[in-house]
Amino acid sequence: MSKLQLNELKAPNTGATIGTEYLINGTAKALTRWNSSFVLLSSFNNSSFTDLGTGRIRISFTNAFTGVDYCVSGTAANGTPAAFDVDVEAAWLATSCVVRTVNHQALADCAGCGVFHGTLA
Repeated sequence: MSKLQLNELKAPNTGATIGTEYLINGTAKALTRWNSSFVLLSSFNNSSFTDLGTGRIRISFTNAFTGVDYCVSGTAANGTPAAFDVDVEAAWLATSCVVRTVNHQALADCAGCGVFHGTLA
């Protein structure tokens, strides 16, 4: 396997630089976007996407995280002015997690996305 080792990257037009450590640790490691029918619209590093019933989906990762200390952020909406949220159930795994879409503390099927940050195994 080939390996490319760099300390920083430099933009050709502006000369701006960024350290590779920032890129490695500061970029999303997984992304999932779905519609209100829980149909997967786009994804990155997802091996499967499973509808578990109203307001609940399991997102499995192609490349696992090193543990359960990854960060999840997300948003959900159904096209009406209401408070929707994406959260994660307590049973996190390095290989998957269950995401819930919530409308005023009640599970609800709605479109959303989840972004995952952490260290991959």
